[in-house]
Amino acid sequence: MIVNTLADWLASRGLGTVGVDIFVSYLPDVDADPVLALYPTGGDAPDAKEPLDGLTFQARTRGTDPSAAVARLQAVYDLLHGAARVTLPDGTWLLSSVALQSGPTFIGRDEAGRCSYTINFRATVRNPNRDY
Repeated sequence: MIVNTLADWLASRGLGTVGVDIFVSYLPDVDADPVLALYPTGGDAPDAKEPLDGLTFQARTRGTDPSAAVARLQAVYDLLHGAARVTLPDGTWLLSSVALQSGPTFIGRDEAGRCSYTINFRATVRNPNRDY
């Protein structure tokens, strides 16, 4: 899954630690504040003639300090929006990544009063199972 290797890549860029304050496909109730989660959200139908996959995913932050949660998500945006020709930690070749919004979007507060923000992305990666 692209979000697993993107989580590792974001951690390698200083945005946190996977399993501590960066999570994949869930946002646990942990002491870290703010926390970041990446969720796969599908993508485009693959082209049988090209070894490329168009994938979509969502980055979400949650925190007690709204400015810290926004700043963390803005850092994700700054790294991923416009990223191109990047070899990710598992060897996946990221051809391009673009945000589908121009910045963090507030989506509300949870039951503990923590603010949540999201940004959605579209990425094109080389499918490692297709050699032609």
